[in-house]
Amino acid sequence: MNETFSSAAAQVPLDKATPSPALGHGHRWLFRSSLLGLVIVAALLYRPLLVDWFVSLLDDSTFSYALWIPLLVVYVVYLLVKRVDGAALKACFTPSYSGYAVIGAGCVLLLAGEVSTLLYIARLSFLVVLAGIALTIIGWKGLSLFSFPAGYLLFAVPLPALVYIPLSARLQMVSSILAEKSLDLLSVPALREGNIITLPNNQLEVIEACSGIHSLFALLAVATLAGYLLRNRNTKRLLIALSAIPVAILLNAARITILGVLSYQVGPGVAAGFAHMTTGLVIFIIGCAVIVALCGGKPVGQPVQRVIPRFAAEPSFPVVQNERLWPWLNIAAATGMIALATVIRGSVSFDQPVALRQQLSRFPLELGGWKGRNVAIPPQQLAVLHSSAVLMREYSRASHPPIALYVAYFAVQREGTAMHSPLHCIPGAGWEVAQQSVLPISSAALGTIQANKVIFANGDARMLVIYWYMEQGGAERSELEGAMATLRHAIFERRSDGCLIRVSMPIVEGEQKALNELLKFINQSAPLLISHFLPG
Repeated sequence: MNETFSSAAAQVPLDKATPSPALGHGHRWLFRSSLLGLVIVAALLYRPLLVDWFVSLLDDSTFSYALWIPLLVVYVVYLLVKRVDGAALKACFTPSYSGYAVIGAGCVLLLAGEVSTLLYIARLSFLVVLAGIALTIIGWKGLSLFSFPAGYLLFAVPLPALVYIPLSARLQMVSSILAEKSLDLLSVPALREGNIITLPNNQLEVIEACSGIHSLFALLAVATLAGYLLRNRNTKRLLIALSAIPVAILLNAARITILGVLSYQVGPGVAAGFAHMTTGLVIFIIGCAVIVALCGGKPVGQPVQRVIPRFAAEPSFPVVQNERLWPWLNIAAATGMIALATVIRGSVSFDQPVALRQQLSRFPLELGGWKGRNVAIPPQQLAVLHSSAVLMREYSRASHPPIALYVAYFAVQREGTAMHSPLHCIPGAGWEVAQQSVLPISSAALGTIQANKVIFANGDARMLVIYWYMEQGGAERSELEGAMATLRHAIFERRSDGCLIRVSMPIVEGEQKALNELLKFINQSAPLLISHFLPG
């Protein structure tokens, strides 16, 4: 294979390409110094983001596979460089001034992501800046040579919650339906209600952790890499990558079916604990084996071979008069742009703190027939929250379960000091999302708003939660709408304040009764909170 590749590379008309003369000692020192400076300023610009990114991947079982992505990218780059003839490789590298525009766009994305509190955009900006740096050094042809490893880095960026959570909910439902039909085929009596499968001796609840989304993203990453390394046609590579989706769904349904059979035949306790974890690991290993089998098991051709003849031709980038200067000059210019973005990020304020009309502690303890009491929030939770003001109350009245009112206000929202969705916080206490929907709320005092209605489950316990966001005086349901409103107001009005309003209660006598009680409480509390405490 190496001999074949060498002969293919030898046929490239390298004499037409403009070779880069060897750098002198002084220019080598300038090149290394400018490269070191570039690394330093990029680290200063992205250090907080990268540290938070790494820690979040360690704590997130769904995207923890992303920790391996940079290592796999380095390995693929190593394979590409190793298999390319040195002269052909140099002929592919021609710097491009468009890299400066890409770096600038990446820095703008970073600022937009932080101001709007959209972490996905801020993280994506890091990859854009990396691409811009590559363009200023090796140009479009060089970057095209490494297009796959560059694109593969996208697997290291976790999907935003506004995409991940609805996708997980849909996968839960699909897995529940397939598992119910499989149990029926195996003569196991099963009745499905939503994501709950009732067996004669037990109930199986297909919660978010059982939706299959954990293995879906990991299998997509495995299938994409396997297709690239083991196949030589882009069509086949795409089909192999897409095959990870049905494979993950079917195997997850098989896992739920197995747990259902074990629970029915042996006992309810089998479906939890060691068996639950073990079947998940075994199913993922089987999924990887299926992906490799679909690839055919061995390489058909070297992925680099088709690249070299196309990119080793005469460079279209104009050659400067003193070519010895371009490496360190390009890097120095890129360093200056990133340094400027670092200064702007640290010194320019896009928003000013907006104060509450009055302190949340003055919110009434008595509302209609409800009587409230303050609930202490642990200091460690307050430290993570980073809110400007917070209210946690428990309101109760005779013959009804207590209602929890939670209000978190942020005078300024930036990345790391922004509102946290209950879909992120509540599952940390052992609860899982069982159902989720949009709830219109209308009243004479409140008007009409769109809120989120979520049912959380923790074993046999169930809890109904209704929440929405107040962004710069307006009600928003989704995080994306709120983030866009925050970005718009930060630019044009220099304010990014926001508030999360959440009410919840345990479901004791049925979901409808709990919902009616919460709606009555919202009609009593929300208008007072919005008109007398939150800024307009």
